[in-house]
Amino acid sequence: MKINDVMNAKIVDITQEGDGVAKVNGYALFIQGVLPNEEVKCQIFEMKKNYGKAKVVEILKKSPYRIKPLCSSFGVCGGCDLLHMNYDAQILWKKQMVEETLHRIGQLNHVRVNEVIAMENPYFYRNKIQVPFSFLNQKVECGYYQKKTHQIIPLNQCLLQSDEMTNIVRFIRNLCNELSISAYNEKSKTGFLKHVLIRENHHKEIMIVLVTKEKNFPSKEQFINKLLKRYPQIVSMIQNINSTISNVILGPESFVLYGEDHLDEQLCEFTFTISHQSFFQVNRIQTEKLYQKVLELVSLSKEDEVIDGFCGIGTMSLLLAKRAKHVYGIEIVPMAVQNAIQNAKRNHIQNVTFKVGKVEDEIGNYIHSNIHSIVLDPPRKGLEKNVIDTIIQYKIPKVVYVSCNIATLARDLSLFKQHYQVNYVCIVDMFCHTCGIETVVLLSYRTKLQS
Repeated sequence: MKINDVMNAKIVDITQEGDGVAKVNGYALFIQGVLPNEEVKCQIFEMKKNYGKAKVVEILKKSPYRIKPLCSSFGVCGGCDLLHMNYDAQILWKKQMVEETLHRIGQLNHVRVNEVIAMENPYFYRNKIQVPFSFLNQKVECGYYQKKTHQIIPLNQCLLQSDEMTNIVRFIRNLCNELSISAYNEKSKTGFLKHVLIRENHHKEIMIVLVTKEKNFPSKEQFINKLLKRYPQIVSMIQNINSTISNVILGPESFVLYGEDHLDEQLCEFTFTISHQSFFQVNRIQTEKLYQKVLELVSLSKEDEVIDGFCGIGTMSLLLAKRAKHVYGIEIVPMAVQNAIQNAKRNHIQNVTFKVGKVEDEIGNYIHSNIHSIVLDPPRKGLEKNVIDTIIQYKIPKVVYVSCNIATLARDLSLFKQHYQVNYVCIVDMFCHTCGIETVVLLSYRTKLQS
């Protein structure tokens, strides 16, 4: 085999990134836009020692799960991975992917996914978007990146976010062209507007964050007035300065251009204040289902005390505190902790303590004999080993682990497994039509160590 060869292949699997896997004489080929058991004619465009990449020339035999993608940018834009697969099949694939990964990486060969909590309407669910801006064809353009590139695919419609957010981003693009406000150029490291971040709450109120290379804002008053006149539901507009050359979107310095410095959102029985830098789940409907599942698994009494690792703005902490004696929330982002303290006050929750710091540094300070359980919802990199070691050392009876990365989840569970039993695994489908998987695991301490 060599580059540009055309051949027939059968798809035997899909990777965690959504690429199809074919084997040709034992050599693995990764092919975008295909489904298991499909037969395709493909052309190789990249070859490594152990694998290659190919593009589809023709689908010779279609999967019964294949559907026509509703988005014209599918296959080019990197936002969605699975729009060509019907939703029931997506759910089945995610379940199989979690089980296979737990078996392969975690050596948890008897663990099964108990259920997948799906969406009734798996479209237009995102409440936050971050859209890059750049120059394209001598004008300002915006959109999402082509998969594994920084090539912008112009945004016309997106099935994952509301039409209102899409329209606002496009209106900002048009304003930039009208007012000669430049967009950032990654090659020359020049230009003004880098990203637009939008949050939308369930009242359809809008927060806009304009991420710029520098503070000086050309035509600022005209820009703000035109945007507010067209979209009066905007309640917060912030300029965030990021002069660094990196893939980090938000910078350290921000200014309020209009309205408040936050957005309010309802979740379960509470109202939360969200700053532009705070983490908040992007799918509100599924987040409520996720948190209800966590509460069910923790199963607290009024005598129990709980640690909420990676607590963010305190969403899970407040729900736990309503049912427990006391909750200790740990979060590394100072602004998020400020929001968490404010959220506890506005919701009249007093039995919660929030601490700024790394979970690996702080968790030992809050473990004592009354700690009934620990809830962990770490970033994609998973847990530091000393967090796991500390939990094992203190024999915490119950751990609920929420994960958005099944590979690091499986790795961490393998470190727990000698001392903890995996009692329950489920998936809450937070990221429909993408390869994103949100998994919830219940662990209980073993009274007898596993040999």
